[in-house]
Amino acid sequence: MATPEHTPDGRGYDSWIGFFQHANDYWRNNMPMQATGEIDNCLNKFKDLFMHNATYRGGVQDGISYSPKCLKDPEAHIECYEEYLFKMRALAIIHEHGASKTESPLFLFYAFHLVHTPLQVPKEYLSKLDQMVAAAGGQNISSRNRRLYAAMNLYMDEAIGEVVKALKATSMWEDTLVVFTSDNGGPIYVPGSANNYPLKGGKYSDWEGGVRTNAFMSGGFIPEASRGTKFSGVVSVADWYGTFCELAGVESTDHDALAANVWLKKKRSAFTCSGRQRSPMAVHSQQ
Repeated sequence: MATPEHTPDGRGYDSWIGFFQHANDYWRNNMPMQATGEIDNCLNKFKDLFMHNATYRGGVQDGISYSPKCLKDPEAHIECYEEYLFKMRALAIIHEHGASKTESPLFLFYAFHLVHTPLQVPKEYLSKLDQMVAAAGGQNISSRNRRLYAAMNLYMDEAIGEVVKALKATSMWEDTLVVFTSDNGGPIYVPGSANNYPLKGGKYSDWEGGVRTNAFMSGGFIPEASRGTKFSGVVSVADWYGTFCELAGVESTDHDALAANVWLKKKRSAFTCSGRQRSPMAVHSQQ
């Protein structure tokens, strides 16, 4: 985060729980070597987990993740799992909003750490996965990392189900728009263990497997005529910004960007194309 304005507080969120780096240990909230392939004395030791709201700015010292049992043997208790904390906070926000009976809308941004490295999941989800594979007549997943990756997807699927259940229990579902999206394709390197078939490539590549992902919208807000339909055109994750602004009835125009140097305007003729007009195309490598 370059400045406080880049934090969730600076972006206008009323509260948030999360971390500032990108590959936290799901149990200990530091950044282990197996997640990034590097040893960093600061990130490997520093606990990166924070909770902010209108009256509190600090770490989750009083949260379950810092309780004695989580400090001593976190993997023995599912409530010490980082994604469990995120899920429970999301569910609490939904129930608090539903109970308030307010006419103000709720915007909830649930950014899963799943299924990012390090590959870690509560043991019971590995057992659940094995049972599901066996019940479907499949063979046990021989790859340790692939098995972990699949079990993490199972945990995320159940968490999404709990969110939907909470929205329905609070009578909010019929007025809710759910958007599920991803920032990049699955990692096919070790220990990523994703599979983007039939697309070529994966995370860190500019092939479709790295930059093209699935997304869907759900919720009672979707018109009945649009439910179950598909769109195969090109959509960028940045397009959701304009979509949400349109739904909220606010202006989507962002701050004007400033040119790096005024002298560029005098030199730009060298880059001006002549002849047939061409459509611009930009390729951004998702990482």
